[in-house]
Amino acid sequence: MFGRSKRQPVPKFVVFLAIGLLMCLILATISYQSWASKEILEDGGPASYSAAEVNAEIKLPPSASNVYVRDRTFVDVDAWVKFTMDPSDLTNFLANTLCTQELTSITPSQVRQEPSDPKWWDLSQATTLKTCSGSRDDFSHQIWVDMTDSTIYTVYVRAGSH
Repeated sequence: MFGRSKRQPVPKFVVFLAIGLLMCLILATISYQSWASKEILEDGGPASYSAAEVNAEIKLPPSASNVYVRDRTFVDVDAWVKFTMDPSDLTNFLANTLCTQELTSITPSQVRQEPSDPKWWDLSQATTLKTCSGSRDDFSHQIWVDMTDSTIYTVYVRAGSH
């Protein structure tokens, strides 16, 4: 009456096709992650300024120079920005960030160095270091200001979605 039907074996070309598609997907993902993570190691002019402002969601002050940017924008945004600025621009710069409190003094040893931090992200030499942070919905800023040289500040911004 109702006999058991024999399952037909899956043709080899279907197995090879499935493996090939899987490999293509893996390679495409790896390539996209490499493409989506870029690092501008030196002052890249307008390109680095734009990348800093867009991905870190900050407005660089008029005196900003020596802008370093690294960002990853695969699913979430992670951005590292370092630049120098005139001390007179600090108040206006901070007013346009997510910082919700005044700058507070910390020591460089209180700043945790992450394996993913760029090589140029080094706050260890600062002798006068202040920080502030803040967030909104799904984005945050952590800002450190190296005030060791009173004539020019070095600012570090770590921004990202979470």
